Amino acid sequence: MDIKLIKYRANGFFTNKLVEGSVLYLMGTAYIIPLIQDIDLSVLGRVGDDRVFFGKIMSYRIKEDTIRRFTGKYDRNGKELWENDIYRNHSKRNLPIERVRFYKDTGGWSWDYTMTEFGESSEDCYELLGSYDVNPELIDGLGN
Repeated sequence: MDIKLIKYRANGFFTNKLVEGSVLYLMGTAYIIPLIQDIDLSVLGRVGDDRVFFGKIMSYRIKEDTIRRFTGKYDRNGKELWENDIYRNHSKRNLPIERVRFYKDTGGWSWDYTMTEFGESSEDCYELLGSYDVNPELIDGLGN
């Protein structure tokens, strides 16, 4: 069985620092709890910035509109591909620059313009260029 890592990333509510882990909602507020293998036990006991403790697990208050999902895919250089990332698809000649999207209706990943299931090409075809959240100019001229 192929088990994929399910993780999210988002910007801290106060610091805008990018954090990764699992999303938790508590009384209408969004938090990220670091993945268990990423928890640095030496920081337990410190509080500041976006960090909040739930029992012994530190979490970060995040901006809900910046939550992005990990696709489970990597580019040709081993970099993770996330929702809203912009990448070059070297297997296509007509629209080489695309944006990763998650479609709630189908529960699947797709790239812009083609509506083809994300991941049909070999991961060697993908090259991460940046995130739309940080570099929208990379794709804005393509009709998005």
